[in-house]
Amino acid sequence: MLTVSRTETDQVCTIVLSGELTDEHDFAAKMGEAPTQKDLIVKSKLLNRLNSMGIRAWLKFFRAAQTQGNKIRFQDCSPEVVEQMNLFHNFNCGGSIESVWLPFLCVKCHAEPRALFTAEELKKIAPQISPIKCSKCGSEAKFDDILEGYFKFLKRG
Repeated sequence: MLTVSRTETDQVCTIVLSGELTDEHDFAAKMGEAPTQKDLIVKSKLLNRLNSMGIRAWLKFFRAAQTQGNKIRFQDCSPEVVEQMNLFHNFNCGGSIESVWLPFLCVKCHAEPRALFTAEELKKIAPQISPIKCSKCGSEAKFDDILEGYFKFLKRG
């Protein structure tokens, strides 16, 4: 199920997405109209699945938002969203990618913690991602994706 939380002030519209963005959910109805000439902040930490119809709806909404003069800023992007940013050249629809969650895997308990990094931090350290401490058992958790592929979105701007 897709959940959309939207808060709006005179200058900023914040949209928080969670769940699944698929053809089973009416993205356009849940999102409402694209705002006009605002800072549009999109947070997708808990967006854990996107299919082709969901991606199409995403692109339609955020392209419309871009043409409405919004400054789109993507924050807290889940690994699933990062995957789409790497697959589709303009998945961010002209917006800036400010922060992403990186997947890790604990070598001891096999937990899958995530860690938030800003795009600026990643530009300085990628592709060398140091292990983190597992939040479940305290052991070492290593980056759990393909280094060369995960950070393609950084080269696009």
